[in-house]
Amino acid sequence: MGKRARGIWIVILVLSLSLMTCASGTQMSRLRTHPAAPDTTSPDDVYLPLVLRAGPLPQSPPQIAGCDVFPADNIWNVPVDTLPVDPNSDAYVASIGADAPLHPDFGSGDWPPGSGSPIGIPYAVVPDTQPGITVTFDYADESDPGPYPIPPDPPIEGGPQSDGDRHILILDRDDCVLYELFYAWPQPDGTWHAGSGAIFDLKSNALRPAGWTSADAAGLPILPGLVRYDEVAAGEIRHALRFTAPRTRRAYVWPARHFASELTDARYPPMGQRFRLRIDFDISGFSPEVQVILRALKKYGMMLADNGGPWFISGVPDERWDNDMLVSELRRVKGSDFEAVNVSSLMVHPDSAQARHQPGPGVSPTSTTAVDKWALWTGGTKLRGANIYQRRVYPELDGTEFMGPGPVGPPYTQADFDRLAALGANYVNISHPGLFTETPPYVVDPGIQANLDRLLSMIARANMFAVISFRTGPGRAEFSVCCLEDVGTWYDESYLNDSMWQDQEAQDAWVAMWRYTAERYRNNPIVVGYDLMVEPNSNEVGSDAIHDALDIWDPEEFYAKYGGTLYDWNQLYPRIVAAIRQVDPNTPILIGGMGYSALEWLPYLQPTDDPRTIYIAHQYEPFVYTHQEPPLVNTYPGEFDTDWDGEEESFNRAWLDDLLSTIDAFQAAHSVPVAVNEFGVMRWEPGAADFMDDQMDLLEQRGVNYAVWVWDPAWEPWTTEVDAFNFRHGPDPDHHADVIPNDLMQVIVAHWRRNTIYPSRDGSGARSLLYLPLLLKGRTS
Repeated sequence: MGKRARGIWIVILVLSLSLMTCASGTQMSRLRTHPAAPDTTSPDDVYLPLVLRAGPLPQSPPQIAGCDVFPADNIWNVPVDTLPVDPNSDAYVASIGADAPLHPDFGSGDWPPGSGSPIGIPYAVVPDTQPGITVTFDYADESDPGPYPIPPDPPIEGGPQSDGDRHILILDRDDCVLYELFYAWPQPDGTWHAGSGAIFDLKSNALRPAGWTSADAAGLPILPGLVRYDEVAAGEIRHALRFTAPRTRRAYVWPARHFASELTDARYPPMGQRFRLRIDFDISGFSPEVQVILRALKKYGMMLADNGGPWFISGVPDERWDNDMLVSELRRVKGSDFEAVNVSSLMVHPDSAQARHQPGPGVSPTSTTAVDKWALWTGGTKLRGANIYQRRVYPELDGTEFMGPGPVGPPYTQADFDRLAALGANYVNISHPGLFTETPPYVVDPGIQANLDRLLSMIARANMFAVISFRTGPGRAEFSVCCLEDVGTWYDESYLNDSMWQDQEAQDAWVAMWRYTAERYRNNPIVVGYDLMVEPNSNEVGSDAIHDALDIWDPEEFYAKYGGTLYDWNQLYPRIVAAIRQVDPNTPILIGGMGYSALEWLPYLQPTDDPRTIYIAHQYEPFVYTHQEPPLVNTYPGEFDTDWDGEEESFNRAWLDDLLSTIDAFQAAHSVPVAVNEFGVMRWEPGAADFMDDQMDLLEQRGVNYAVWVWDPAWEPWTTEVDAFNFRHGPDPDHHADVIPNDLMQVIVAHWRRNTIYPSRDGSGARSLLYLPLLLKGRTS
């Protein structure tokens, strides 16, 4: 950011403050709250949160009566679905009740029936002209003095005759100020008396002074944590919920400010403790209304705010609630389905409710500098890296060692990524199973998700970017992508699954999987792309590679017969793009064509209206050279039949340039960026180093980002058996260990070392000394 941009943000800030002052007028005079939190911002922080912080800004906050219920970056409104589990989670859950059911402490009608006591915590909305009323307090030293704009006959928790908590919540819709009272009683002289009271400016992130109560035991506001029927009807709750527990500890954690217990045993949760519904909890069998609540509990969780019933979540009374449905369905959720969350990494300052937007899983919020992700894909080659290969482990096929212990393999370690970064690579294309199961019901596979989280964490520590690429997902298994030729020898046909190409439900689930994935990783600063499907291939496999194979390799023939049908990838990916953009407007999307994304199929992609999409190709032509097994008769450069037409061609740099001109034509026709995020050659091919050198140079000339296939881990059971593309192993097909240096590796490293952009500010990458001698040597021939 230059001085000009910084000045713009300062002007905006000044104008905003001026407008706030003018709009408040005399009505703000009754807003007498606790002391403001200290100003902890540096001059740079005035604009850094808006411009340079990792990931997009949080989505718009929830609203009531036209008022934002705290800023978007308030801790109530920030997701916690990727934050680490609190070390005391099991103890906390056990103390509240692992077998105790979730209970809605809200509903329709009254309880007991005929009592006139509404079920839940009501609130009133008033204009700024509502007269202020004097309130006296039992805990005056921890209460805001007011006055409070209490309307005649205000709604009271439990009803006018209640002797319970008797909360009164009042929202001034004009000034967006929230007033809350605990144990409030009208007095004969027209004033009120309450146990305690608190006033919250909903435009501010200020917390109450440390040690102060509020109308709630935790010193927090109540209204932001209530379930409201209108939210459920709209299909989304965008904030944490309030809940109670029978026993709490004599302690509180941010953002809470107060405790309400004499118990000091560490097994009891402190006030303010955040919990969330476990990500692997299946909500598919619940009603749509209850699913909205459960999704919020997964994404935003709930905050412990008071002593009360176990797992009692709070809400607003509403005659539209179906009590029987709420109670019967929510009681199917048990305490053991929750986990305590550590939110400390989100805290900006202990006296402020402002929260850092949660980073992606495994990434420290301070570990990276925000980079314009789209700019990485435009204006010249900026990303040069490698693919890693991951698939599900099948113990009955793979044994106990070949792919590692699972559930995904082969296993990578931090050292594997540090080595890659030390050679100069700045991005990893993660060729990985999708997060949803391959067979119905299509739900999140927690083992697959945990593996992806772990990989992203290691890649971040190695200071590289990452693209998430899904090989498999609903209705698509690995075997037709990687190894169809092995059916009947290594595995039987029961492992094949290509049903998505004729199954609408599976395609719908693929859309849902990507929406879920984008929502999960949208704020991870190293994730710079989503590759929607690795090598779409219905042109070959159909919906059943054995019994319904299409085996069509001519794009014209394929689209003439199957364009617009479920076999056609062009009709599915626009739906995925639209779903992603509902939750993540910023992260670039990568789309490859049919025919295993070969260059020949690139012209048949139909670009969407999305302005942040890159179109990709995988480049292994000519296959008779790049995948040539001994005897090695085809060379680079050389003369041979490159395309099975019976005629020999000159295979050289000019041949490659002509092949890659398909990229030029596509870019010219559509004004979109293109990347080659998978290409390579078997390490023993004659002239492999020159072939890769020319190809990478031609990609550089076109300003194309690229990722070599493949960067293998050091896991010996895998690398000693599957190493045809492992360029570290040298040119001898019978050698299965690193040969450093070797010509092919030197060429690749020389191109990687052109990288200048990394996630961290220092731009150094993970410069371990492991390969330092290699980096200082030239080619051996």
